[in-house]
Amino acid sequence: MLRIANEAWRKNASSVTSRSSGSHGCGVDLSSQEIAVKDTSVDDRELALLISSNDTYSFKSSSEVGLVHQVTSNTEGSSEILASSRHGQQRVPSVTHKQTLSSTELSYRSKDHHSTAATPLFVNNNTSQDNKGIQLLALRESILKKNLDKSTSKLSSNDMDLIEFQTDIIHRSEKPTFVSASIVSDPEAATTLHMKITDSHSSNRIIANGNEANDTFSSEPNDATQIKTPQRNSSSVFRLLNFASAYFWVGPLVTVYWCNSWHIPENYLFPTNPVTSAWISGAVGYTIFFLGYFLQDVMSDVAVRQKNSIVQCAIVQAYTYAMCWGNVNQWRCVWVLLDEYTGAYLLNAALTCSLSSVLLLLLRAHRTIASAPSTVRMDLPVKEHFKMNTYFEIQSGLRFKAADSVFTVLVIDTVGIAVWRGLWEVMDFTLTPDDKTMSGVWSLVISYGLAITLFLSQDYVTRMSLALEGQHWIVSLIFEDFITILHSVVTINHWRGLWTLMDVYLPYKPLSYWVCHISSFVLLAVGMAATSIPVLGCIRDGRIQQGEGIVFDHFYLTHLHELWTLREQINHVTGKKKKNTKDEISSTTNDNLDVCVDKL
Repeated sequence: MLRIANEAWRKNASSVTSRSSGSHGCGVDLSSQEIAVKDTSVDDRELALLISSNDTYSFKSSSEVGLVHQVTSNTEGSSEILASSRHGQQRVPSVTHKQTLSSTELSYRSKDHHSTAATPLFVNNNTSQDNKGIQLLALRESILKKNLDKSTSKLSSNDMDLIEFQTDIIHRSEKPTFVSASIVSDPEAATTLHMKITDSHSSNRIIANGNEANDTFSSEPNDATQIKTPQRNSSSVFRLLNFASAYFWVGPLVTVYWCNSWHIPENYLFPTNPVTSAWISGAVGYTIFFLGYFLQDVMSDVAVRQKNSIVQCAIVQAYTYAMCWGNVNQWRCVWVLLDEYTGAYLLNAALTCSLSSVLLLLLRAHRTIASAPSTVRMDLPVKEHFKMNTYFEIQSGLRFKAADSVFTVLVIDTVGIAVWRGLWEVMDFTLTPDDKTMSGVWSLVISYGLAITLFLSQDYVTRMSLALEGQHWIVSLIFEDFITILHSVVTINHWRGLWTLMDVYLPYKPLSYWVCHISSFVLLAVGMAATSIPVLGCIRDGRIQQGEGIVFDHFYLTHLHELWTLREQINHVTGKKKKNTKDEISSTTNDNLDVCVDKL
């Protein structure tokens, strides 16, 4: 079940003799081989397993600063990991090592800091289908058959090649996985096999030309004195273009859609009775969002199964439009009812904003209110397009799943709307309330000024976040929440500024409402960013590690580049498939290229 996408690995093949005492004639030299694995489905942690001839594993993880694991196998193939850090030693679940004549399979179960449930990283053939894991049939003889130096059984020092192959996933949803590997030789060390795993949870991070495209972490393990900073892009110009595209293209279009879509029911749905109008909007909006949360897996399966790309695109965009319209009506309901039942004045707005923010902080869900331009969501891949995280993330049991969806929609989403309404109206009463134009301008000044400050200080803030992660989780969480609140201020003022100026200067109402409503959605859909319009899902504070918790994904051009790279790679692999003869691909044939296409 392995497809090698680099033709170089099929040329000049030579046999490899096993020198490992634990290989049992598998034909793969496992002695002194380092497998550097990055599994983005497990909290973006980077792992390194050093396989030596006596079946002793040296396990290094950058999921915690200064954390080093030592793994020792017993004669039965299972082992215990002794985790050593500045906080002492603790036992963590076991690793299983199994070798066959054609492959080596590793099974590792890791516990994160916030959950007691173990997540399998690698699984063998006996692992339950319900476990989320990746079945690797790698480490075959064919992987190492490349210009071996017969005298040292190592690759030449100048030899470095990249192979890409796909594997099956043992998971009910069969999420696609891409594995990239390269073999490197160091004159002073043993042959090294580097592997990187990318699945659909990782925002389509693709390996291209030996480098991970755009979104990478350092592959070096962390220690107590050295902190690695995630680099979104090595090019400062590209990072600046990402920022500009989010704040001057995606963000304004999202605001245009919301402003004009808000005014449509305001003008046509019981315009003289705002309370009745708001309740009807709420019935529509909350129903759509509940169904979106509850039926997300069903809708994803329906869309992915479509072989016709036009039909699939129509399903995706129809779903997106429905969620956008439902989100506008949901927010309008809460906003108008708060104004009608509690009044609109400064003290009320300040109390609503502060109390709602405190409640979200206690629920550890303040990041949920983030929206464009601080965050940008893409319409692809299709499989992840329908993903909406609920608060408790319950996956099984219809009743519990429905209750989780109801809680997320009625509590988390509603409290988030109250935060927006409170801060928005505080600005209404404090920023030149008698001059709407200047009030909107001042909101934009606050938004762009704070956004530029956060952009320029992002690397420094990320290093601070990484350092705090090694101290105490509460300190790290408080710092993350502080940065999240700043981004919320940026987003709300950005929306308010543009919204206020449109209310003042937009002509030909209500016709202009319809024109802006349709045109903004179409432009975002063509740019594959229409999913940025609705505020979807519940993101728990403190869940994202490695300093990423304070990084808000506004990398629009990066995502476009990744999607383009993925399409080129699929076309490249598909083209090679047509050229290869049956004899050339007999050992690596895998007819499941549809799994690759699912990512688009």
